[in-house]
Amino acid sequence: MKILILLCLISLSAMAANKQSFGKKISLSKEVKIEKIINNFDQYSGQQVLIRAKVEQVCKSKGCWMILKSKDLPSIRVTFENYSFFVPFNLEGKEVLVEGQLISKKMSVNEAKHYLEDAGKPQTEIDKIKKPIKEVRIIASAVQTIKQI
Repeated sequence: MKILILLCLISLSAMAANKQSFGKKISLSKEVKIEKIINNFDQYSGQQVLIRAKVEQVCKSKGCWMILKSKDLPSIRVTFENYSFFVPFNLEGKEVLVEGQLISKKMSVNEAKHYLEDAGKPQTEIDKIKKPIKEVRIIASAVQTIKQI
């Protein structure tokens, strides 16, 4: 019996070790799929949401933003509440939970170019930005990795 309890404790600690948390502790329990948010943006705009999604890209400069994947729909940019935390570059390709406020943001030309520079994009791509770009964002208060098997 003692061995069984010990094995359970080791298993639980190994599972916890596979998760990383950034920012505050996640407080919401109901996840919303990224596709549902994008397809029903008006329903969720301005609200606190909890999304489970794959990280497509992380800022190459200092981890100050990331992009969440959405199959064939537009992706969502994640910025961090008051720049109070950043995420590591190695989150790319990993599944995460992100809690934060969903907004629509119209980026200026300079801001859009800045994000492309942060992403390490070539100057030719950066120079193509000539007008403001509208995007969906989450201002995250918490990010947590999902156990990778």
